[in-house]
Amino acid sequence: MSIPLSFTLAAPRQLDLGRTLGSLRLGVSDPCWRVDAAAGAWMWATRTPVGPLTMRLRLVPPDDGGETATVAVDAWGEGAEWAEVIAPAVAGTLDHPEALATEHPGLRRLADRFAGFRLARSARVADAAIAGVCARGVSAFEAARSWALLVEAMGDDAPGPGGLRLPAAPRRVSAAEPYDLHVMGLEQGRADEVRRIASHANRLELSGSEPGSAVIDRLRGIAGLGSDAIDHARSVALGHPDAVPVVDAHHVAALVRVLRGGDASGTPHLGDLLEPFRPQRGRVVRLIGLAASDGDHAGGATP
Repeated sequence: MSIPLSFTLAAPRQLDLGRTLGSLRLGVSDPCWRVDAAAGAWMWATRTPVGPLTMRLRLVPPDDGGETATVAVDAWGEGAEWAEVIAPAVAGTLDHPEALATEHPGLRRLADRFAGFRLARSARVADAAIAGVCARGVSAFEAARSWALLVEAMGDDAPGPGGLRLPAAPRRVSAAEPYDLHVMGLEQGRADEVRRIASHANRLELSGSEPGSAVIDRLRGIAGLGSDAIDHARSVALGHPDAVPVVDAHHVAALVRVLRGGDASGTPHLGDLLEPFRPQRGRVVRLIGLAASDGDHAGGATP
């Protein structure tokens, strides 16, 4: 095994690294991720413009009780130097959670409860868009299964320790037969979208000084791609606080309960419920999702 490139990042003392990085993972079975609970470390395998990369991130609390903690990062692979470019965004240290200024009692409670949560950015637009298509219209379990099968069948072994897999190689996905994707749970419509995204993957790389919005514009220009997949890419790849990720019915129900103060009657339009929270709609969705993932059916909505 090669010697990793190691460095550290300054981070807020209260940073909840696990919940922050969890927003980038598609299900607990995601082959691109591994959690070492004993060490408090998260490992992630990804592709970069300069080659494959595996990163291990671990939060080191301050010794003196100060306000600044440290995120220790180790990186393996040809893309190891790229880790220094993206690690602050991946760890959520560039996010500003205080931007959510709301008097909604349920959201204020969740913001306090998950004060260490930050919006992370993967910088992987094509992968995030494909994950959004995998998640559309199905349960979280089915979405995670489709993604995991795609990675196992069309990805590669990642560098470094952990036995991780790199995301599916775009050239393999774009060349896949419809049946290959059908057995992964992607019916023809979603399979076609996934293949179209993969065929444009090279144009969707985030690198240099080009703004992420320009890459999203190219993603938006792909014919037949759903707007939800584009917003999912903005949420996951760019960490945009107003971009709403694709969520399942359980998460939608939690959103309705929290935003309506526990009243889940009727079938309100989710867009209408979220509109008052612009430009932080994506952050609102993530906070409520954390409560739903914890099994909090009330979502902290009642004062």
